[in-house]
Amino acid sequence: FRSLVESANAIIYQLTVDGVFSYVSPNWVDILGHELSEVEGRVFTFFVHPDDLPCCLAALHRAIETGEKQSGIEYRVRHKDGAWRWHASNLGMLQDASGGVVSLVGIARDISDRKFAEEALRESEERFRNLVESTNDLIWEIDENAVYTYVSPQIQTILGYEVGEVLGKTPFDFMSPDEVSRAIDMMSNRVALRRPLTNIENKNLHQDGRFVVLETSGVPFFDKAGNFKGYRGIDRDITKRKQTEEAIKQSKAQLQQQAAQLEQTLRQLRSTQAQLIQTEKMSSLGQLVAGIAHEINNPVNFIYGNINHARRYTNDLLKSIELYQDICPQPSAEIEREIESLDLEFIAEDFPRLLDSMEVGTRRIREIVGSLRNFSRFDEATLKEVDIHQGIDSTLMLLHSRLTQSLLPAAIQVVKEYGDLPLVECYPGHLNQVFMNLLTNAIDALDEAQSRRNFLDHQDNPSTIWIHTETCQESSPNPQIVIRIADNGIGMAQEVLMRAFDPFFTTKPVGSGTGLGLAISYQIIVELHKGQLECNSSPGAGTELIVKIPIRQSTER
Repeated sequence: FRSLVESANAIIYQLTVDGVFSYVSPNWVDILGHELSEVEGRVFTFFVHPDDLPCCLAALHRAIETGEKQSGIEYRVRHKDGAWRWHASNLGMLQDASGGVVSLVGIARDISDRKFAEEALRESEERFRNLVESTNDLIWEIDENAVYTYVSPQIQTILGYEVGEVLGKTPFDFMSPDEVSRAIDMMSNRVALRRPLTNIENKNLHQDGRFVVLETSGVPFFDKAGNFKGYRGIDRDITKRKQTEEAIKQSKAQLQQQAAQLEQTLRQLRSTQAQLIQTEKMSSLGQLVAGIAHEINNPVNFIYGNINHARRYTNDLLKSIELYQDICPQPSAEIEREIESLDLEFIAEDFPRLLDSMEVGTRRIREIVGSLRNFSRFDEATLKEVDIHQGIDSTLMLLHSRLTQSLLPAAIQVVKEYGDLPLVECYPGHLNQVFMNLLTNAIDALDEAQSRRNFLDHQDNPSTIWIHTETCQESSPNPQIVIRIADNGIGMAQEVLMRAFDPFFTTKPVGSGTGLGLAISYQIIVELHKGQLECNSSPGAGTELIVKIPIRQSTER
């Protein structure tokens, strides 16, 4: 028995009914550091922690009073170095023959490591609980069937439910119906891949009926056999953040819309300014042209109207001279000398031709004056039915000198392919301005192309402008006319073509162009006449401008 006691890892002890140690096994020295002489004969309370005395005394009294064995008594015992060690004791009685209590015998095991581990675990759990309860986020755990096994108290703050109302339910019971399948698929996918959920946004129904946007992160967990056991995760309420993001998005969209409106207004202002400038120029030019045409017209009409009278008078004078020569074939020497000096025969033959030339010249001047008058219609602000071909011809007349300029090896050829057009209701002055801009650009393009060609190239591919007109019946019930003005000039690259109608955009050298011609033409055709202006071009292949305008303008403007 002594060998068994002395080899045990526990302390065997014996107490009197007064609680005095009458025996302790030698293990006491190794476990608690006291010599046996320091223990035996002393009351056990001397070694027990004051806080644990009540439970120890109660166990001792129960053992004496009831005679029953007392098990699992846990208390702290002071080590000789002053440290407290945890012991667990089982206590029984020794009785005499008459049944009286003689002493109490017990065995004490050192459970400090377990108690320290339990304390560390309790502290860890306490820290975790404090952390969970102090955070604003919702901590949760679900089992393999997605049933909540734990939710932190924040569930009430975030979704308005008590913890008891949520336990036993699934996260899908609170989600928006249109998001349930997506969430199930995503969680299943993460389980299969053994990967966590990260920042998954979903809408959850609050107890008051509104939806709360939660950002969910979680990890699946498994048992030692690798079987899926559930999810642990955290939900963060991002409703305010999403509302702020949406407000910022709407504000940004509104600002972008305002910026676009301001940009559009600026473009309109610039376009209006450009149009006003060009309109003022064309108005001044129209007034000048009209004034010149008027001033030229009166004397030219005077000359043209008197040529027939001059021809009749001349014929009468020549007949009189012939009659005089027939009656008086032998004039005086003085008259003979005068006739020879005047070369009367040449005069009689050439003077009628001279009058014919004067008539042709004055007729040509009258045509030019008519063209000037037609072009000066720019100031006419009312719709009129006009002959489009007449407007084109008038513009070509004004550009005659540029078409035949001496810098080119040969004049620019103009090929007219006029269709049978009806009178078109339009603003003739503005339309003439479009013809002037388009034809001027074509001539400029041909001039630049000519400067890059040699003489043989020009012979093979002479500078040409094609003007084609036709009626487009496909646009019924509001038929249009189509005017195509094409050239075989240098053409335009795609990036230039995309900006061709932008105000103030030009590829010409500084001082050679304002970049307003096509922009104003576009405005006149599209906005004023409700038509279309298109441009087709590629480098080296020339340019074609297509004008489409309705034959009749709508009265709703």
